[in-house]
Amino acid sequence: MKSVDIVVLSSFYEGLSLSSIEGMASGSPFVASDVPGLRDIVEGGGVLFKSKDYINLAMIFHKLLEDRFFINETINNCLMKAESYSLDLCIDNYKYLYLNISK
Repeated sequence: MKSVDIVVLSSFYEGLSLSSIEGMASGSPFVASDVPGLRDIVEGGGVLFKSKDYINLAMIFHKLLEDRFFINETINNCLMKAESYSLDLCIDNYKYLYLNISK
């Protein structure tokens, strides 16, 4: 994924999509369809487009390829959002949950 200009995940529905987290962590801008599952993971990180709206998707591609500020901002947002799914953070959250479940 690091070798592409834009990572895209176009889907009608996703659960906890590991590929979306990997896409955001790749260092490339990540674009995904605004559908249940993906919306929860990508919002605030990558760019969402309305499912089946190929015109909006093309406009997003154009903006990412032409606007250096937008592409850098998107990449930075993606990297920060992907970090919230890091293994260390997930382990810490599970530990906290298990230690506090009986309180």
